[in-house]
Amino acid sequence: RIGAGRSDARAETLMRQMAETLPAPTLALVRRIAQEADTLGYESYLVGGIVRDLLLVAPTLKDLDIVIEGHAIQVARRLASHLGGRVVGHERFGTAKWLLRDDDFPPKASLLESSELPLHIDLITARTEFYERPTALPQVEHASIKQDLHRRDFTINTLAISLDPKHEGQLLDFYGGEADLKRGIIRVLHNLSFVEDPTRILRAVRFEQRFGFALEPRTHELLLASLDLLEEISPDRLRHELFLILREAHAARILARLHELGILRLVLPDVRWHPADAIRMQRLREAGYADPEHFLAALIWDPEADPARIDHIAETLSLSNNWRARLHTLYQVRARGSRLTAPALSNSALHAELHGQEVLAVELLAILTEDESLRARLRLFLDELRHRTLAVSGSDLRASGLPPGPLYKEILDSIQAAMLDNRAPDEASQRAMLEEEIRRRKNA
Repeated sequence: RIGAGRSDARAETLMRQMAETLPAPTLALVRRIAQEADTLGYESYLVGGIVRDLLLVAPTLKDLDIVIEGHAIQVARRLASHLGGRVVGHERFGTAKWLLRDDDFPPKASLLESSELPLHIDLITARTEFYERPTALPQVEHASIKQDLHRRDFTINTLAISLDPKHEGQLLDFYGGEADLKRGIIRVLHNLSFVEDPTRILRAVRFEQRFGFALEPRTHELLLASLDLLEEISPDRLRHELFLILREAHAARILARLHELGILRLVLPDVRWHPADAIRMQRLREAGYADPEHFLAALIWDPEADPARIDHIAETLSLSNNWRARLHTLYQVRARGSRLTAPALSNSALHAELHGQEVLAVELLAILTEDESLRARLRLFLDELRHRTLAVSGSDLRASGLPPGPLYKEILDSIQAAMLDNRAPDEASQRAMLEEEIRRRKNA
């Protein structure tokens, strides 16, 4: 079953690549997991993107997924009892997330003390899945590693490396994944793949553009034939897939391809892709704003992105209330552009317009806008005006004997305006103005 025709030299090469990719403490822990599984009579396998990327000689370490031909939760709990950490099990799917850093479950062995370890490792019972209807959660049964790999989305993700002490490093490739990696194609495993899980449509394009691959012709046909199922994806799953796209280094390229295939307008009817969006996304990235929500702000930059469309996008993606409000603020401030760039607008009036608006929304607008005059005004507020503070306060007014009341705010606001407009730029001029105001009010 394991890597027929694969030489020991190939296994040694893969293990050497793993040693170069994984920190030594992580590799030691992976081998400890394999030993624990072997003690119970189970075999274990490294699966997922790390195997694919090892073969592409472009290894990345994000998540560690280990499939157990046996009971993964049992293995995880035994490991936690010996070594420490906490296990979160999901009985229905036979999965266990072993949390390696938990203050309530400290390490019991030195193996878990290294800061180089990941936050968690996922242990997964080998299983097969059946879908009662499109987009539904699957029904699950225990299965062999071959059956488990068959439920994956694309052949390039069906590869596994044996961790079993007797076969360590041997590659499992039941479905031609390695050949497809060499050919540079994205291929589904069966004709109903997109029907069973329409989110694979988005994933196919994401992988195609990430690796510079091409959709295999039959997979391309199946993808286009399944586009009507995109509307059945739940808001939470759609947001998850879209945010994975927006986290990609070449997110703009993926979005352009989604637009080309007619997918983007189906999943986000209120978003219009334009090449200028790629420029805005790059400006955000260069300014240090690279979260998916930041890029989403660039995608709804369309001048027609009125409040109703923003609300619809927020509902389509089940965005948080904070981000819904932030996108509205960005739109509202942008709509005031002509007022904010009026030549006669004073610094104090600019401050009054923007004070109280969320700083992040104003920052995003300053990056996204094409209007250099508006950007200059926004930067003036962000970099200078909002940081200016008065040298006088209500305590000075109380010390003068002036009765507390709304008058305090009126006086301080007038001094602040003078400070912002450089009529009272320093403490001496502000105190002189305060004393004049106090005299005038007392005389009145």
